[in-house]
Amino acid sequence: VVPRVTGTIPLTVYTGSMEPTIATGAVVLIEPVDPSTLVPGDVITYQVAPDVDEYITHRIVSVQPDTSPPSFVTKGDNNDGAD
Repeated sequence: VVPRVTGTIPLTVYTGSMEPTIATGAVVLIEPVDPSTLVPGDVITYQVAPDVDEYITHRIVSVQPDTSPPSFVTKGDNNDGAD
């Protein structure tokens, strides 16, 4: 009921890349936002490729301002390197 009321989409986290902030098995509620409002430190969920039903939830470490719309470098809190 909550997703219908709030306009969010529930997704289950399948890896530990965001632990301890977001635990493996946790459910995150995602909602579309204007990409121009996002800043480093925000946690985002993105689709890995068009028409691929796979999503990644990671933290923004930098914004690439010369792209339109903006693109982001992300990193899982528990990962050594950025995406």
